[in-house]
Amino acid sequence: MNEPSTHHITHLLERIGQGDSKAQQALFESLYSELRSLAEAKLRGEQPDCLLQPTMLVHEAYLRIFGEPAKVESFENRRHFFAAMARAMQQVLVDYARRRLAQKRQAHQHPAAAEPAPTQEPAVDAHCEEILQVEECLKRLEEEEPLAARVVQMRFFAGYTMAETAQTLGVSLRTAQRLWNFAQARLRQWIKNAS
Repeated sequence: MNEPSTHHITHLLERIGQGDSKAQQALFESLYSELRSLAEAKLRGEQPDCLLQPTMLVHEAYLRIFGEPAKVESFENRRHFFAAMARAMQQVLVDYARRRLAQKRQAHQHPAAAEPAPTQEPAVDAHCEEILQVEECLKRLEEEEPLAARVVQMRFFAGYTMAETAQTLGVSLRTAQRLWNFAQARLRQWIKNAS
């Protein structure tokens, strides 16, 4: 299947902005393989069943954006939409990590009612803790350098390449790389200080 044209996507986004719910489905169908590839890139290297599966991550993020018709935002263009998807994927992963760790705490409080833990649980929990730690640091980074925080959203939570990040944010590749380097340094510093 050919990749949808930018004009086609922009037209669908305009229709969505006008309240056309059929355009939402058409957009999802047009961009599904691209969105799934982004989710796979984000989840690549994870243990099987470690976190959400790519299909679930795409669907959950899409529902965050289009699930409540009264809250559907308008998108200027493809870039704007993909930036929103990155934020939605971030929130899905953060919410999943919070639920997972809350369930673990509850299981420790009521061990008789807990189900046997899978063998990969420590890796899952460590990754969930990492997601929440990055999320907390990201809030600080947003206050200090909002564009650098958006680069982290794209790279860490949505699995974008540096080129995709630059294109989505409408900055040069060099600027995106500079922001990414700055963000990594700040996040490492905050995480180290928190330890």
